[in-house]
Amino acid sequence: MTSYKLKLYSSKKNKNLIKLIEDFGRVYNHFIALVNKYYRIYKKTPHFFSLTKQATKIKKRKKYLWWKNLPSEGIANVCERISASNELFFSNLKKGRVEEAGKPKFKKVKLYPSFTLGKAGYKFLGNGEILIQGIKYKYFEKGREILGN
Repeated sequence: MTSYKLKLYSSKKNKNLIKLIEDFGRVYNHFIALVNKYYRIYKKTPHFFSLTKQATKIKKRKKYLWWKNLPSEGIANVCERISASNELFFSNLKKGRVEEAGKPKFKKVKLYPSFTLGKAGYKFLGNGEILIQGIKYKYFEKGREILGN
């Protein structure tokens, strides 16, 4: 598995990418609200697959048409993060680790740090450029290779 962490040059051209990251912040907050509501009603949390199934239903609504512009792998990754953090929260509560147990919370959209793309949705062009959703961005070259799994 290869992962990249890129630092983008500060530029006015990055406004589309900033908007994309903020949209993922809105998606994250929407799913946190959905999980909280589900837990209040049924006293259990939804699993990853039910969250992704819900995402496809949400994309069809008029109010959330802007979700269609987001990469589906990114939305699935948000669902996966929320599902994993809920599982960790409840397993810590069962084990009595109350100080380690932290329920996933809402995040300010402006402070949502990043999003993850899987195998699709980006392409390295060389010369310090990357193509994300059809838009070129310049990034800092990595300094050294990071070894590990």
